[in-house]
Amino acid sequence: MLAAAAGPRTAMRLAGPRRELSIVHRGHDALYLDLGGWCLGVVRPPAVQVPCALVLGPDAEIDLAGVETATADDSELELDGVRVRIARFRDVRVPRITAIHPEAAAVLSAHASPASEELGEVSDPVSLVGRGSGLTPLGDDVLAGRLATSYALGVPATVPYDVRGATTLLSATLVDCAARGEVLPQFRDVVVGLGDPASLGAAAERLAAVGHTSGAGLLLGASLELEHGGLAA
Repeated sequence: MLAAAAGPRTAMRLAGPRRELSIVHRGHDALYLDLGGWCLGVVRPPAVQVPCALVLGPDAEIDLAGVETATADDSELELDGVRVRIARFRDVRVPRITAIHPEAAAVLSAHASPASEELGEVSDPVSLVGRGSGLTPLGDDVLAGRLATSYALGVPATVPYDVRGATTLLSATLVDCAARGEVLPQFRDVVVGLGDPASLGAAAERLAAVGHTSGAGLLLGASLELEHGGLAA
């Protein structure tokens, strides 16, 4: 048996009768499954610890890239006969924003330049759903950044339609997570640093390094929400 850490809502989705899960994507350090129309990840370092994932230890002895069958049963996964059980909960919720330095939005925007250069001016982030390539298109990352920041500001926002038909399953799941304040660890660090531009710069740099443009997209969304707000309206 392999022990994993997961967010509470991910654990709730995993609960239920025995059912087979289809494979969405797999790699050496990350496996993504279709769990009832939502994406469930199984990851280990150095893969990104998305909020919808079970996180294994770095020494977990399983070839995620070679997994052929996946079954969920009573809050437990079975991957090619290897059992994966949630041993502890991890905190995936973004903290509430208590202080924002006047330069914070500018710091985030500076680290988000790859995203802003690709997308140009962003007026309506919801219209960006599905725009861009990859498992998490850049437009979705920008929307997720705004949603998570809006949640952290105490004004949770929603998307006016189910985006699962407009983008990849993983990306749609992450947009749903963001609307509920569930984020990457690197995004949490950025929010914590909003009151201190010195620590914020380092946190933003770490987030910008996530994925090809995913981190930059999240930063762009966060900076837009800090500068303009209005997504919750």
